[in-house]
Amino acid sequence: MNKEKKSGWYSDDTIVLALLISGVLVCFTIGVSVFIVKGNDKTVGAFEAISAVGGLLLSISTVFFVVKTYSAQKQQIRIQNIQIDIQKEQIEDNKKDLEFNRALDIVYKQLEHSKERFI
Repeated sequence: MNKEKKSGWYSDDTIVLALLISGVLVCFTIGVSVFIVKGNDKTVGAFEAISAVGGLLLSISTVFFVVKTYSAQKQQIRIQNIQIDIQKEQIEDNKKDLEFNRALDIVYKQLEHSKERFI
């Protein structure tokens, strides 16, 4: 398990907790369906109510994590766009430096050539 924690309600612990609750609900549903062979109306009604509430909680937690994932991806895209802009600026600066270095190299080569020719 990753030890890095995120700020707010969304962290690795909430994912583990949601999976744990979902697992308990699934085990409860399987256990009730296996052990209740003949149930009266109250037992069956209670089982249906618990299953419906469990499904609702599972749906809510799914929507919660989908929204959090969407917002995290949106933030990541924003950060990547900022990094791309910074890299574009660095490329432009490198092009300017490259042109200056080429001009400087030509000047030095010309000086060397002139020195050899006149000396």
